Amino acid sequence: MDTRENHSEWDGVAAIVAAIWLILVSAQAVIHLIRYQVPSPPEWAWRLDFPPGYFPLLAGTAVVLLLRR
Repeated sequence: MDTRENHSEWDGVAAIVAAIWLILVSAQAVIHLIRYQVPSPPEWAWRLDFPPGYFPLLAGTAVVLLLRR
């Protein structure tokens, strides 16, 4: 029995979740830089924020999916 066929669809899902996580972490880093490095940051930089548990949830999902290989 080839288990690689059973997990090939999960590899794609893990890659998508990891890519989304990377994009969101990068966006949060840019927002943080705008907030604290720009002399007068725009109003949206203070209103735009992600929930505290959002990144660990996505990272944990990606790790679990990648370890299922």
